[in-house]
Amino acid sequence: MAEKEYRDLHSEMAQEVKLPIGGAIVIPPHRTDLIAGAGLVYKDLGIDWSEYLPEGELQQVNGVDLYDCVSNGSVEAVEVQLNAFLIEGLLSENAKNWLIENGYLVNGKFDLSERYIAKLSGTDPQWGNTWQNVADAIRHWGVVPESKWDSNVSSIGEFYKDVPQSVKDLGLEFLKWFDITYEIVSQGMPLNRETIAYHLKHAPLQVIGFVCSGWNTQNPVKSCPPGGGQHCTLLYSLGSYNVLDTYVIYLKTLTDDYPLNFAGKIIIKEKSMISLDLIKKWLQGFYQAVGWTWDSSAWSIQRQNAILKDPVTEGKNFGIATKNNLGQLSSGWKQILINIIEKM
Repeated sequence: MAEKEYRDLHSEMAQEVKLPIGGAIVIPPHRTDLIAGAGLVYKDLGIDWSEYLPEGELQQVNGVDLYDCVSNGSVEAVEVQLNAFLIEGLLSENAKNWLIENGYLVNGKFDLSERYIAKLSGTDPQWGNTWQNVADAIRHWGVVPESKWDSNVSSIGEFYKDVPQSVKDLGLEFLKWFDITYEIVSQGMPLNRETIAYHLKHAPLQVIGFVCSGWNTQNPVKSCPPGGGQHCTLLYSLGSYNVLDTYVIYLKTLTDDYPLNFAGKIIIKEKSMISLDLIKKWLQGFYQAVGWTWDSSAWSIQRQNAILKDPVTEGKNFGIATKNNLGQLSSGWKQILINIIEKM
């Protein structure tokens, strides 16, 4: 069957049963794609992300499908992790203040623009996108608040119009504060549940599978033979597959044998988990330990700005300079400083 015939038939079937008509395109891994187990190490934040979920959002404009389910699921994964960092006190005060000042939080939770990533990842408004394209766009363009590039528009043409440079600049500014990485967790049916459970400890996962007939009416949604359109949702906990969807019912449970055939993981991490306040405290302690006098020049505006602009590089450079004087310290102070420097 030709691609256009398949798409026409697929659309008719979906309209009959009011189902998602696809939008997730599964492709074999490219040689540049990072596969889970390739050496990345992440913090174990748990296996149930339900406490940190954003509100569900419909992937339609005036009843017309946007085919942006992959962008939705991937941006939601970033929202969930940022919500977890905020609630669990894992954001530095400086990063949190920057996010608040630039409108990333609404009523105490993060609200990001899926529209921004849908466009910059090259989503086709009739076909959708691959997970790799979307994850790579997030890594290269960052994320912006919903208020800066609102998804509530009147037409598909408006939704997919070019993103203004000022909005892109904010997304790039976000990347000065956070590192974003991604990797393929599992591909092919059935997904490896042991692998899924392990990686769900690090972040919620984007999962892709076929749309079965009970998608909008059953909960749990029962399995069906593979075929038809593929759709991306956000897997936030296991037991069965518990997902956040972009079609009502937003919070769905899929049976254990549901035909999922792809899982990916996007990880976000603040560039420096050591705040300026903490750096100042151990710097003061270092001065005291070696008998130096603490004065304002040790904590100049220039040094603070340098650390904020590039916390990893500046933190390491400062740590190396400090480490050269460790011989003057007691063994206790020496180990404390070494531990802090190595985490920078």
